[in-house]
Amino acid sequence: MKAFKLLLLLPIIALIVGCGGEKAGTNATRFGTGGTGGMYYAYGSELAKLMQAEDKGHALDVKTTAGSAANLRLLREKFLDVAIVQSDTLSNAINGRGVFAAAGPGVGYAAVAGLYTEACQIIVAKNSGIMEVSDLVGKRVSVGERESGVLQNAEQILMAHGLTFEMLEPSYLSFTDAALALEKGQIDAFS
Repeated sequence: MKAFKLLLLLPIIALIVGCGGEKAGTNATRFGTGGTGGMYYAYGSELAKLMQAEDKGHALDVKTTAGSAANLRLLREKFLDVAIVQSDTLSNAINGRGVFAAAGPGVGYAAVAGLYTEACQIIVAKNSGIMEVSDLVGKRVSVGERESGVLQNAEQILMAHGLTFEMLEPSYLSFTDAALALEKGQIDAFS
């Protein structure tokens, strides 16, 4: 199992060493993840622990962010050294599309590894009566945090079903906050 973990870490360790990450306590490599309730943050935190155990000379400074789009902006602004992002969001940044249109095409980005396939989902309460995407019209829906890949995916899913944010009562909550809001009945659905 230890060999498997190290094999998964090798591309990222190579990138981090190549990025000039310094010894822990001085200038650790700044690693953009996502909100504390999401997978990116969990993955980044575990990766930081594994790296520290394998190589005491390098450390990851795990940064909580809104997610993919924020991470790409923060990489461009040199606030982050490395980050987790969705591949479709990376493509938009490289080509200056979508939320990156105003900034123009991005240069200097490089993919290191595909970590896992992400799933898009719409979560509703069991008794909500929401059975299809079209049932979201007029509903209170958290579409993800601003500058997150979730937000972009929510827009894509709605568009594929002929809907827009204007047809909903959108809110822009993190995964953790959206789950809590759904539980309290403050929203009807979240992505």
